[in-house]
Amino acid sequence: EVQEAADAVQSAQSALLAMEENGDNGHRPKEKEHKEARKRLAQAYQKALRRCAFCPGKELDALKWLEDFEDFGETSRAEKADDLSLTYPQRHEDHPEWRPDVPDYLAALQVCEATQQPLERVWTLLLDLRKKGLDMDSSCDRDRKEIEAVRQKLAKKEQNPKEVEETFEELERQLKDAQEAVAYAEFLASPDPNSLQQHAERWLLPAAHPRAVAAVLRLGSLLQRTGGGRADLDAAVRRLGVLPILEAFHENPQRLTLVQDLGLFTTEALRSLGIHTISENGSESAWRQEAARAVHRQAMLRRWSSWNEAQGPGSFAWLAYDLSSQFEQFRCDGEVVGRAPKSPTVSEELFPSLEQDKRPDHAERRALMLLAEKLLQGFSEGGCDCIEVRGVLMLYTPFPPETASIFAMLQFLQLFPWVEMHVAYDDAVDLSRPGAVERIRCAHKELKVEALNGNHGKS
Repeated sequence: EVQEAADAVQSAQSALLAMEENGDNGHRPKEKEHKEARKRLAQAYQKALRRCAFCPGKELDALKWLEDFEDFGETSRAEKADDLSLTYPQRHEDHPEWRPDVPDYLAALQVCEATQQPLERVWTLLLDLRKKGLDMDSSCDRDRKEIEAVRQKLAKKEQNPKEVEETFEELERQLKDAQEAVAYAEFLASPDPNSLQQHAERWLLPAAHPRAVAAVLRLGSLLQRTGGGRADLDAAVRRLGVLPILEAFHENPQRLTLVQDLGLFTTEALRSLGIHTISENGSESAWRQEAARAVHRQAMLRRWSSWNEAQGPGSFAWLAYDLSSQFEQFRCDGEVVGRAPKSPTVSEELFPSLEQDKRPDHAERRALMLLAEKLLQGFSEGGCDCIEVRGVLMLYTPFPPETASIFAMLQFLQLFPWVEMHVAYDDAVDLSRPGAVERIRCAHKELKVEALNGNHGKS
């Protein structure tokens, strides 16, 4: 199969070269035929790369095929941009199928792991993925679209054979190749426990780079989710990822910029900072459920004013507290705060954000900053040298809090060390889903409020 794939590349190269040489002699190939020839060569590169990646003794050939494939993609783009016989849109039309896709890079990473390639080679591949805007979670999209397109051609061929140039045999081969590519990509991207353990053995046990903390935490979270943890691997994750980040909260906050979130280690980080965490079925879950309903209502309302706003970690936070100082009482039964652009405030100096965190303020940080301003305002009006705030604060978020939000919680507790903070969060709640029917009692009448479920204006 490896030899057949290599022969297919050579055959596709020869066909494309002959077509282009014929064009140089004044017989310019049709644009459609030229595209198809380039597409066939790209598919040949893909097949050769993927065959070699899992063939013992041929793994390094896969890296060579990837380099050739990348060169082909860049050359194709440059040639089209310089071809003045094409219209401007045609010259700058993007054809991602002429360039390596996520499964091709995953195969190359697999080869790097199997052949003990230097870590710099792996970083180069990951950097290429990032520069090209390739998403690891959409690794099968292109091949799935190809399957759908080929199936449509087959259906059209059966109805009217003359409308489709390819033969049934050629279409069946294309369909088989696309289906094989999807299965291949799903295999590479699947968090198989055995594959994860092998990956962890290769990259964690020898020595991970100090700046690879985020990758270590993600790998550790995947191992825990799949139940594939081992004592030596767990110890390596803790030594190389968990402990350095927990120390960074107190000793070197700038290191936190290396990690956007802590995955399954979020709860451990919160508890290490003296923050109480609330489980979904714990004895204190009643306020958590009420907070989740309030956040959901606010999210549905906010959709009307910011329809295209992305939802995710830091979008909303629910805050309730019962606090007291030497001067007054502070009480709130629950309010929802949303994400907003950063703005200079008095409390910004007390809650300095992480240097590289230029995104809009997370809702958790905003909520704690607003509360801090309220508490300190009472302190400034009291005319005392110090303020002692005691009581309980409850914070809920529909997503696991990111590192920047956890750092804000630590900053709040450093300002008000006698406050007992309780935090609850869910695992990526869908805030766009209509809520359950609610009944609102008003005097002697009962009003029924139903979610519209998208049927606005319909009876």
